[in-house]
Amino acid sequence: MLTVASALNWRWNSLVYWMHDAATRTGIGWLVSLSIWAYDHLTWRLPDAWQLVCGVPLAEYTLRHELEMARHQARWYANYAFDLQCELLASKPVGGERKKKKHKHWSNK
Repeated sequence: MLTVASALNWRWNSLVYWMHDAATRTGIGWLVSLSIWAYDHLTWRLPDAWQLVCGVPLAEYTLRHELEMARHQARWYANYAFDLQCELLASKPVGGERKKKKHKHWSNK
């Protein structure tokens, strides 16, 4: 049922857009105004619960997309941290060239 409603919604909105596009290309003032009114008032928007994206409900698709974005960001930051760590280790002197540094300790005085 949702697939049929989604297909009808897409066809109807495509028809309204096609009429608007054709009217805009003609350049006839009153026809363009009529097509803008039709485009604003006759497009049909399904409720969010009925909308499908690739056969998946919109809410589930949105959650999947957000999860994939979070995974991508986590991988990117992990790779970035790895690259920075490799640069840091490569910049440190090797072996006996290391000098002892005095570390400052914070005290509660």
